[in-house]
Amino acid sequence: MKQLQPLFILLALSLIVTLFPQKSDAATKKSLSIAVNDLVLPDAEAVYRDDMIYVPLRSVFEGLEYELFYNENDKSIQFEIQNNAFTLFINENTVLTAGSIYHSQYPFVLIKQRTYIPLAIFEKLLITQVHMDQSNNLLSFQTMNFSNDIDIENLVEAYFTRSTDLIDIFSPDIPPKEVEFYEFRQTVLEKMTDFKVIEIIYESVTDALAVVSYNAETPAVYIEKVFEFSFTNNNGQWRLTSQLEQDEETISVGNYDQLAQTLVESNPDKVKILLDDVAFHYTANYDGKDVAAAMSTYSPKFIERWNKSMPWISFEDQLRMEMGSLPRHELLESKAIYMDDEYAAVYIRIRIHYNEKNGNSEEQKPMVHEEIIYLEHTNKNRWTYIDFDVYNN
Repeated sequence: MKQLQPLFILLALSLIVTLFPQKSDAATKKSLSIAVNDLVLPDAEAVYRDDMIYVPLRSVFEGLEYELFYNENDKSIQFEIQNNAFTLFINENTVLTAGSIYHSQYPFVLIKQRTYIPLAIFEKLLITQVHMDQSNNLLSFQTMNFSNDIDIENLVEAYFTRSTDLIDIFSPDIPPKEVEFYEFRQTVLEKMTDFKVIEIIYESVTDALAVVSYNAETPAVYIEKVFEFSFTNNNGQWRLTSQLEQDEETISVGNYDQLAQTLVESNPDKVKILLDDVAFHYTANYDGKDVAAAMSTYSPKFIERWNKSMPWISFEDQLRMEMGSLPRHELLESKAIYMDDEYAAVYIRIRIHYNEKNGNSEEQKPMVHEEIIYLEHTNKNRWTYIDFDVYNN
């Protein structure tokens, strides 16, 4: 699994933003006393220089109980925070972290043999709670707890309570049509029954990475999935921000007879049309022209997307080139398990015939595959295949 780069590294590399204004008229500003974890440091002050607040690096580090080391040869300072190494080059005004170099627009300076850096950089590198008490000219730093601020299990539980939460997590800008289909698929297949945090593989003040498994089931299907999820703390509010990658997926297909029988009894004609459309796709003669014609009729959105993304070759011509190596599908069984006026879900069992090379010869191998396919009812009284990719144009 990939190591998640801490959010504070990305912030430090991208911009300098402070929690309060730093520029002011230097002539009217005094130096600021410094407090670390509510203890005022008697021999350390923050100062104004070129209208910026500068902080003594070592004094605050020691108050926060971070170790740093000075290298006389290259005038650099090395330190480590939560297993992330930083190198600060005083003469070059740069910070090296995670293999990337951040060039500060504000210089690092030596004042009375002490290294001072702009508060803006200090905030992003240390990720401490910083508070300015202007009435008392006091700048306060507070250590944040790296291990106890994150309750991954509660975060997972909160975000898995409603499918709308998952929509917000994985893509905040999903088109309305895709959201509608997502909710439909959730209705058909997934009822969250259990989750478990398998392993927390990284955590810091600002972000975390956890391996999470969850189970989903209906009377006809049981699904177990394992994901990596990342979590981010934004202004004190933790959010589940992204699904990083899927490690495993186990789908156990159950008995669809009861669901299918109920639909047949209530809407026999509509179910027949639906299953006929599914069968047409899988029983078409396997040459490029026939398959392309079937796709144009029963999956027009796919053809539209193909023509937009690959205008130099038609879908039919591409199939003619590749049909010799494509697997042949043979529909063995199909059962409608969900249907309304717009959407349908069909359980299918198909046999895929593919050619397996054995030395200089090829041997045809069959494989039986089970899956659930989703279809949308068009205004031409046809059922067409749908998926998330269709709506990402």
